[in-house]
Amino acid sequence: MGSPILPFIGIGLTVLAVLFYIIATATNSWVQASYEESSAKTTVGLWKLCSSGPSTNTCYPMTENVPAETYFSRFAMITAILISVGALVIPFLVFFKKLQKKFVKVSAGLIIGAAVLVLCGTISIAVYKGADLEGFGFGYSIILAWLSIPIAIAGGVLILLGGLDTPVKLMEKDVSLS
Repeated sequence: MGSPILPFIGIGLTVLAVLFYIIATATNSWVQASYEESSAKTTVGLWKLCSSGPSTNTCYPMTENVPAETYFSRFAMITAILISVGALVIPFLVFFKKLQKKFVKVSAGLIIGAAVLVLCGTISIAVYKGADLEGFGFGYSIILAWLSIPIAIAGGVLILLGGLDTPVKLMEKDVSLS
């Protein structure tokens, strides 16, 4: 049997990744552009477009003429959140003997698949929104989403390794005297 601590570390990493998914989805700083001549700044999120200047700060909901890449990114992020939360329930059900051990692999696969979905959603925004804005840069929301991807993958792998029937041998040591 794998190490009993690995799935709990994996669950903790996955919870952290889901928190990052939620923060990234809810905030309005996926892509930003600064205009030096007017000291204005534009930030674009999945739900709002915000403009700020020396004396103004306004946000507009993106409800009309929403680009397809934004719809895809919204879908990817929300679906990843839902899949990951659902996948986090499975190890606990296995731990309390409500599900068979083979479902741990399903949980790990769902968590890793959700991370790939976040990757696709962030790439969509990065490529298309970045091309639309002059002098653009990535905001903290998209960077947080990118950071969550390896965290979620590591969490899924640790859940998988901790749920295996055979031990994971990282190093074999020969202790014979001959």
